[in-house]
Amino acid sequence: MANLYVKSLDASFFTQMIIYSCSILFVITLLTDPYNFSLTNNGFSDFFEPSTKSLIIMGSSGSYPLISLASWWTLISAQYLHCGIFHLIFNMIGVNNLAFPIFKFYGFNKLIIIYTFTGICGFLLTSIVSIISTYISLPSIFNGATIGAGASASIFGLLGALVSYGQESGDNSIKQMAWQYSLFGFVFGLLTPNIDNCGHLGGFLGGYFITQFKCLNYKFQDNNKLFCWAIFCILAVCLSIMASIIKGFFFIDWSAAN
Repeated sequence: MANLYVKSLDASFFTQMIIYSCSILFVITLLTDPYNFSLTNNGFSDFFEPSTKSLIIMGSSGSYPLISLASWWTLISAQYLHCGIFHLIFNMIGVNNLAFPIFKFYGFNKLIIIYTFTGICGFLLTSIVSIISTYISLPSIFNGATIGAGASASIFGLLGALVSYGQESGDNSIKQMAWQYSLFGFVFGLLTPNIDNCGHLGGFLGGYFITQFKCLNYKFQDNNKLFCWAIFCILAVCLSIMASIIKGFFFIDWSAAN
Protein backbone atom coordinates (compact mmCIF):
# COMPACT_ATOMS: atom_id res chain seq x y z
CA MET A 1 0.00 0.00 0.00
CA ALA A 2 2.85 2.40 0.86
CA ASN A 3 4.50 1.71 -2.46
CA LEU A 4 1.23 2.39 -4.32
CA TYR A 5 0.85 5.66 -2.47
CA VAL A 6 4.38 6.87 -3.19
CA LYS A 7 3.86 6.25 -6.90
CA SER A 8 1.33 9.09 -6.84
CA LEU A 9 4.04 11.47 -5.59
CA ASP A 10 6.29 13.19 -8.09
CA ALA A 11 9.02 15.80 -8.51
CA SER A 12 6.48 18.64 -8.26
CA PHE A 13 5.42 17.45 -4.82
CA PHE A 14 9.07 17.18 -3.76
CA THR A 15 9.97 20.68 -4.94
CA GLN A 16 6.90 22.16 -3.28
CA MET A 17 7.78 20.37 -0.04
CA ILE A 18 11.34 21.73 -0.11
CA ILE A 19 10.43 25.25 -1.22
CA TYR A 20 7.63 25.68 1.32
CA SER A 21 9.69 24.17 4.14
CA CYS A 22 12.76 26.30 3.44
CA SER A 23 10.71 29.48 2.95
CA ILE A 24 8.75 29.03 6.17
CA LEU A 25 11.89 28.21 8.12
CA PHE A 26 13.62 31.27 6.65
CA VAL A 27 10.87 33.54 7.97
CA ILE A 28 10.93 31.80 11.36
CA THR A 29 14.71 32.20 11.47
CA LEU A 30 14.40 35.95 10.90
CA LEU A 31 11.74 36.21 13.60
CA THR A 32 13.79 34.18 16.07
CA ASP A 33 16.13 37.14 16.59
CA PRO A 34 14.16 39.98 14.95
CA TYR A 35 16.26 42.88 16.26
CA ASN A 36 19.56 41.57 14.94
CA PHE A 37 19.04 40.39 11.37
CA SER A 38 20.72 42.45 8.62
CA LEU A 39 18.78 44.11 5.82
CA THR A 40 21.86 44.02 3.58
CA ASN A 41 25.29 42.45 3.58
CA ASN A 42 28.46 44.46 3.04
CA GLY A 43 29.87 41.80 0.76
CA PHE A 44 27.59 39.75 -1.46
CA SER A 45 24.48 41.83 -2.11
CA ASP A 46 21.95 39.75 -0.24
CA PHE A 47 18.99 40.94 1.80
CA PHE A 48 17.39 39.93 5.08
CA GLU A 49 20.26 37.98 6.61
CA PRO A 50 19.36 36.15 9.84
CA SER A 51 21.65 36.71 12.79
CA THR A 52 24.21 34.07 13.72
CA LYS A 53 22.29 33.41 16.93
CA SER A 54 19.04 32.70 15.09
CA LEU A 55 20.79 30.42 12.60
CA ILE A 56 22.32 28.41 15.43
CA ILE A 57 19.00 28.20 17.27
CA MET A 58 17.25 26.89 14.15
CA GLY A 59 19.95 24.33 13.37
CA SER A 60 22.79 25.66 11.23
CA SER A 61 25.78 23.35 10.98
CA GLY A 62 29.55 23.78 10.64
CA SER A 63 32.45 23.15 12.97
CA TYR A 64 31.09 25.37 15.78
CA PRO A 65 27.62 23.79 16.18
CA LEU A 66 28.98 20.34 15.42
CA ILE A 67 31.99 20.35 17.77
CA SER A 68 31.66 23.21 20.26
CA LEU A 69 27.93 22.72 20.81
CA ALA A 70 27.93 18.94 20.15
CA SER A 71 24.86 19.34 17.93
CA TRP A 72 25.56 16.51 15.47
CA TRP A 73 21.98 16.54 14.14
CA THR A 74 22.63 19.93 12.50
CA LEU A 75 24.16 18.01 9.60
CA ILE A 76 20.51 17.39 8.67
CA SER A 77 18.70 20.54 9.82
CA ALA A 78 21.13 22.97 8.15
CA GLN A 79 19.99 21.78 4.71
CA TYR A 80 16.70 23.65 5.21
CA LEU A 81 18.07 26.97 6.49
CA HIS A 82 19.36 29.92 4.48
CA CYS A 83 21.49 33.00 5.12
CA GLY A 84 19.62 35.51 2.97
CA ILE A 85 16.74 35.94 0.57
CA PHE A 86 18.91 35.58 -2.56
CA HIS A 87 20.59 32.53 -1.04
CA LEU A 88 17.14 31.00 -0.59
CA ILE A 89 15.85 31.93 -4.07
CA PHE A 90 18.91 30.68 -5.97
CA ASN A 91 18.91 27.38 -4.09
CA MET A 92 15.20 26.83 -4.63
CA ILE A 93 15.67 27.40 -8.36
CA GLY A 94 18.38 24.73 -8.28
CA VAL A 95 16.13 22.29 -6.44
CA ASN A 96 13.30 22.90 -8.90
CA ASN A 97 15.54 22.33 -11.93
CA LEU A 98 17.23 19.17 -10.68
CA ALA A 99 14.42 17.36 -8.88
CA PHE A 100 12.66 16.44 -12.11
CA PRO A 101 15.53 14.53 -13.82
CA ILE A 102 16.46 12.83 -10.54
CA PHE A 103 12.85 11.74 -10.07
CA LYS A 104 12.71 10.51 -13.67
CA PHE A 105 15.84 8.36 -13.35
CA TYR A 106 15.76 7.34 -9.69
CA GLY A 107 12.21 7.69 -8.39
CA PHE A 108 10.64 9.60 -5.51
CA ASN A 109 12.01 7.57 -2.60
CA LYS A 110 15.59 7.74 -3.82
CA LEU A 111 15.21 11.45 -4.55
CA ILE A 112 14.48 12.13 -0.87
CA ILE A 113 17.24 9.80 0.34
CA ILE A 114 19.85 11.24 -2.03
CA TYR A 115 18.89 14.81 -1.18
CA THR A 116 19.14 14.19 2.57
CA PHE A 117 22.28 12.06 2.52
CA THR A 118 24.25 14.41 0.28
CA GLY A 119 23.40 17.38 2.47
CA ILE A 120 24.89 15.47 5.40
CA CYS A 121 28.01 14.73 3.35
CA GLY A 122 28.43 18.39 2.43
CA PHE A 123 28.14 19.74 5.96
CA LEU A 124 30.30 16.97 7.36
CA LEU A 125 33.13 17.69 4.94
CA THR A 126 33.00 21.45 5.40
CA SER A 127 33.02 21.02 9.19
CA ILE A 128 36.03 18.70 9.07
CA VAL A 129 37.92 21.07 6.77
CA SER A 130 37.05 24.00 9.05
CA ILE A 131 38.62 22.15 11.97
CA ILE A 132 41.71 21.26 9.92
CA SER A 133 42.08 24.89 8.78
CA THR A 134 42.66 25.94 12.41
CA TYR A 135 45.84 23.87 12.41
CA ILE A 136 46.92 24.06 8.76
CA SER A 137 46.89 27.15 6.59
CA LEU A 138 44.49 26.59 3.69
CA PRO A 139 43.36 28.88 0.86
CA SER A 140 40.42 30.99 2.04
CA ILE A 141 38.15 29.45 -0.59
CA PHE A 142 38.70 26.03 1.03
CA ASN A 143 38.56 26.94 4.72
CA GLY A 144 35.28 25.15 5.36
CA ALA A 145 32.42 26.60 7.36
CA THR A 146 32.45 27.48 11.05
CA ILE A 147 28.71 28.14 10.77
CA GLY A 148 26.92 27.19 7.57
CA ALA A 149 23.47 26.57 6.15
CA GLY A 150 21.73 26.06 2.83
CA ALA A 151 20.47 23.54 0.31
CA SER A 152 23.43 23.91 -2.05
CA ALA A 153 25.25 20.82 -0.74
CA SER A 154 22.18 18.74 -1.55
CA ILE A 155 21.84 20.45 -4.93
CA PHE A 156 25.40 19.49 -5.81
CA GLY A 157 24.53 16.03 -4.53
CA LEU A 158 21.75 15.79 -7.10
CA LEU A 159 24.27 16.82 -9.77
CA GLY A 160 26.62 14.08 -8.58
CA ALA A 161 23.78 11.58 -8.86
CA LEU A 162 23.10 12.73 -12.42
CA VAL A 163 26.76 12.30 -13.35
CA SER A 164 26.59 8.80 -11.87
CA TYR A 165 23.45 8.04 -13.87
CA GLY A 166 24.97 9.28 -17.11
CA GLN A 167 28.08 7.22 -16.55
CA GLU A 168 26.26 4.04 -15.55
CA SER A 169 23.55 4.22 -18.21
CA GLY A 170 25.77 5.44 -21.03
CA ASP A 171 23.60 8.53 -21.51
CA ASN A 172 26.32 10.98 -22.50
CA SER A 173 23.94 13.91 -22.93
CA ILE A 174 22.86 13.69 -19.27
CA LYS A 175 26.42 13.20 -18.08
CA GLN A 176 27.67 16.15 -20.10
CA MET A 177 24.84 18.38 -18.91
CA ALA A 178 25.44 17.42 -15.26
CA TRP A 179 29.19 18.03 -15.58
CA GLN A 180 28.60 21.43 -17.20
CA TYR A 181 26.26 22.57 -14.43
CA SER A 182 28.63 21.18 -11.79
CA LEU A 183 31.70 22.89 -13.21
CA PHE A 184 29.81 26.16 -13.57
CA GLY A 185 28.72 25.89 -9.94
CA PHE A 186 32.23 25.12 -8.71
CA VAL A 187 33.80 27.95 -10.72
CA PHE A 188 31.12 30.38 -9.52
CA GLY A 189 31.85 29.30 -5.96
CA LEU A 190 35.58 29.81 -6.37
CA LEU A 191 35.08 33.33 -7.72
CA THR A 192 32.40 34.45 -5.26
CA PRO A 193 33.14 35.40 -1.62
CA ASN A 194 31.50 33.53 1.26
CA ILE A 195 30.62 30.43 -0.76
CA ASP A 196 31.03 27.07 0.97
CA ASN A 197 33.04 25.23 -1.69
CA CYS A 198 33.85 22.35 0.65
CA GLY A 199 30.15 21.82 1.29
CA HIS A 200 29.49 21.75 -2.45
CA LEU A 201 32.28 19.25 -3.03
CA GLY A 202 31.09 17.01 -0.18
CA GLY A 203 27.55 17.01 -1.54
CA PHE A 204 28.67 16.24 -5.09
CA LEU A 205 30.88 13.33 -3.99
CA GLY A 206 28.10 12.02 -1.75
CA GLY A 207 25.62 12.07 -4.62
CA TYR A 208 28.00 10.31 -6.97
CA PHE A 209 29.07 7.54 -4.60
CA ILE A 210 25.76 6.81 -2.85
CA THR A 211 24.15 6.03 -6.21
CA GLN A 212 26.81 3.41 -6.83
CA PHE A 213 25.18 1.24 -4.17
CA LYS A 214 22.78 -1.32 -5.57
CA CYS A 215 19.70 -0.22 -3.64
CA LEU A 216 20.11 3.41 -4.72
CA ASN A 217 21.25 2.73 -8.26
CA TYR A 218 18.91 3.88 -11.02
CA LYS A 219 18.37 0.23 -12.05
CA PHE A 220 16.95 -0.71 -8.63
CA GLN A 221 13.16 -0.46 -8.43
CA ASP A 222 11.41 1.48 -5.68
CA ASN A 223 10.04 -0.72 -2.91
CA ASN A 224 8.53 -0.46 0.56
CA LYS A 225 11.95 -0.58 2.21
CA LEU A 226 13.09 2.50 0.32
CA PHE A 227 9.78 4.16 1.16
CA CYS A 228 10.49 3.56 4.87
CA TRP A 229 13.97 5.08 4.48
CA ALA A 230 12.45 8.11 2.75
CA ILE A 231 9.98 8.55 5.61
CA PHE A 232 12.87 8.18 8.06
CA CYS A 233 14.71 11.01 6.27
CA ILE A 234 11.68 13.31 6.55
CA LEU A 235 11.25 12.49 10.24
CA ALA A 236 14.96 13.04 10.82
CA VAL A 237 14.68 16.54 9.35
CA CYS A 238 11.73 17.42 11.59
CA LEU A 239 13.38 16.01 14.72
CA SER A 240 16.72 17.70 13.99
CA ILE A 241 15.10 21.11 13.68
CA MET A 242 13.09 20.53 16.86
CA ALA A 243 16.24 19.42 18.71
CA SER A 244 18.09 22.57 17.62
CA ILE A 245 15.26 24.87 18.68
CA ILE A 246 14.93 23.22 22.09
CA LYS A 247 18.69 23.30 22.68
CA GLY A 248 19.00 26.85 21.36
CA PHE A 249 16.32 28.28 23.63
CA PHE A 250 16.85 26.23 26.77
CA PHE A 251 20.35 24.76 26.88
CA ILE A 252 22.76 27.30 25.36
CA ASP A 253 24.13 30.06 27.58
CA TRP A 254 24.12 32.93 25.08
CA SER A 255 25.77 35.33 27.49
CA ALA A 256 28.77 33.02 27.64
CA ALA A 257 28.64 32.35 23.90
CA ASN A 258 28.83 36.06 23.16
